[in-house]
Amino acid sequence: MVSAMHKTHFNPLVIQRALQQIKAGLRQQKISYAELASRLNVSLNTVKRLLNGQDISLQRLLQLVDICQLDWTSLLQTAVEEHAEHHFFSEEQDQAFAAEPALLDFFVGLFYQQRPLNVLADAMGLDDIACYQRLRKLEMLGLLELEPGNRFRFKVKPPLGFAPGSRVLQQQLSCYFQRAEAAVLNQAVSEETLVMVKPLRLPPQAFRQLSSELKRVIDKYAEASELMYGPADGLPEYQLTLVAQPLMPSDHVLSACNPTSLG
Repeated sequence: MVSAMHKTHFNPLVIQRALQQIKAGLRQQKISYAELASRLNVSLNTVKRLLNGQDISLQRLLQLVDICQLDWTSLLQTAVEEHAEHHFFSEEQDQAFAAEPALLDFFVGLFYQQRPLNVLADAMGLDDIACYQRLRKLEMLGLLELEPGNRFRFKVKPPLGFAPGSRVLQQQLSCYFQRAEAAVLNQAVSEETLVMVKPLRLPPQAFRQLSSELKRVIDKYAEASELMYGPADGLPEYQLTLVAQPLMPSDHVLSACNPTSLG
């Protein structure tokens, strides 16, 4: 059982939720961080990093669960099912990322993909000074706190995203829609691409039911994507763009001439 779980990669959001329950368990058991460090035979700073979700292994997580006298299965189930409050980038942060996409790529690599700084720096061709400059910009935006030697800790927690009306979202959606349009026009149907254009004639109630059913299916897979699959799994990523809207009078000729379309 344990050996199988060692091979599992949980999304960082699940780990953060589990750690919140572990911290509550420590308070309930009246176990200080110093005592916890002694039990784990590590330094106090290591304990703080572990409880912040930095470089924590499944083995360490299980040790913390045992010390807090918690049930691992129940804790994990609660962490997966719990819906945490969603946080959004501020307008200042959004504008900074829109003006400097490379800074957003840097933050994505550190925060979402959880890549070590040295690995990310090599991939982006950054030296220590360039890394510091970007970390300093992120600190000025209130996203992290810098420590000596380009060490840092995040001041934000997942789930974190862009609010409706975000300039970054507008930029990204523009690119996504251009690619989606090209896929439709080029009939780019493959195992890795799904393209469907279906003119429908339905009563409003049936259309609302269709929308509700589609949303439930998409939400189910989005939940799995968010909670069960993390960056360590190395899985491909997909952009789903779903738009259903009333046809205009000028569209009716296309609908009549091409009733089945793509799909």
